[in-house]
Amino acid sequence: SDDMEQNYRRAKDLSQEHSGSLHQFRAIRGLWVFHLVRGQLANARGLAEDLFALAHREQSSDLLVETHRDLGTTYFYLGQFDEARTHLLAAKSLDDPNQHRSLALRYGQDPGITARTYLARTLWILGEVEQADTLALEAIGMARAAEHPYTLVFTLVFLSWHYSTARNTKRTRELADEAIAVSTQYSFALGLAWATTLQGWALAETGQEEGLGKLLHGLSATRATGARIHDTCTLALLAEIYLRHKRIDEGLGAIEEAQKLAGTGGELFWQAELLR
Repeated sequence: SDDMEQNYRRAKDLSQEHSGSLHQFRAIRGLWVFHLVRGQLANARGLAEDLFALAHREQSSDLLVETHRDLGTTYFYLGQFDEARTHLLAAKSLDDPNQHRSLALRYGQDPGITARTYLARTLWILGEVEQADTLALEAIGMARAAEHPYTLVFTLVFLSWHYSTARNTKRTRELADEAIAVSTQYSFALGLAWATTLQGWALAETGQEEGLGKLLHGLSATRATGARIHDTCTLALLAEIYLRHKRIDEGLGAIEEAQKLAGTGGELFWQAELLR
């Protein structure tokens, strides 16, 4: 929401004047989350680089795990996969489950688990499929053991996307259904919206008529939250369903919208698939 951005920007200004580096880091990271989820990747990249510089100045393992994850995530969406892999591997190697699990309470997600999730997707795109699948299973196991519901929902949703790109409808549906259940229990609107799009794709991909409607409903619900990140991938899945139903104009419209988003926001990680 716009209020969130304003509050974090005010916190950033105040922390620079009156507080220590940890407060600055948390304020800047709040702004990073806002711009990333809004799909404003140029802004997100600048903020992630600020976080990286601050973490290196402090030489705090907590901050370094978080900032490597944040930079790696940003590079992933920008389509800079080598850079994404470098930072996500660094986050994974620095992550100590015994020391860093409390970071989920501070930042809303467990950075070590989230880094593994994005690393799995990065490696899949780079063609390292077996490593990606092994990492995906590791991330899901860790997320279930962490007992932190939002980390679990995030992991389930983003690995549902991972399995959808491999056209594994059964696994996509299983993870999406679980994400819907947890999101409903804890009122996670964005997690519920994202998971609904994936559930809809899996249903449509297996020939069930209600699938397309669920996918469209999930996409609309996602936009109602203000989130735009990852829409290029969702729109590509939508276009494939339209193509299967020979609804060519609607399919081309979905791709055109995705290309426009990629151009304005810089979300290029799915650009090759949009062109295909």
